[in-house]
Amino acid sequence: KALAVDPKFAPAWSNLGALYSDEGHYSYAEAAYVRALRVDPHELVAMSNLGQLYKFKGELDLAEWYNQKSDRHRMRNPYYRYDLAENAFFAEDYETAIKHLKYSLRKEKNDDSFYYLLGLSYLQVGNEAAARKSLEKAELTARDVGLKNNYHSKMESLLGTH
Repeated sequence: KALAVDPKFAPAWSNLGALYSDEGHYSYAEAAYVRALRVDPHELVAMSNLGQLYKFKGELDLAEWYNQKSDRHRMRNPYYRYDLAENAFFAEDYETAIKHLKYSLRKEKNDDSFYYLLGLSYLQVGNEAAARKSLEKAELTARDVGLKNNYHSKMESLLGTH
């Protein structure tokens, strides 16, 4: 029904492909994923699912091509990179977290959670000046007063006043 309303809605083509794949109709699934990518070359679900489908079918070169394409696409997403940074932070790999957060902030400058985690990461590597700057930016960027206050009190408890 979604495709009848808007045949240029790429996620509907991806969903149709997933349905076909689940039912074992792999050639139809492939066609739906390819159509999704014709409509929107950045449709990540179609890219990723095509990679999985080609791997299942033993077409490893195509699988690798689509998997690399979807990986490159994900790595350009600041929120995906934030997720990687969060995972790195909890794994105590603070330098990797900082790297991902710097990328995220180049792409999306108005997300206070990016600055906050960056500040915590800098604190863990002993860079208090960079930590303070990032935590202050988290406080300034936050839209909610309660969140601003939370960031301020966290900064004060972690770094004290200057």
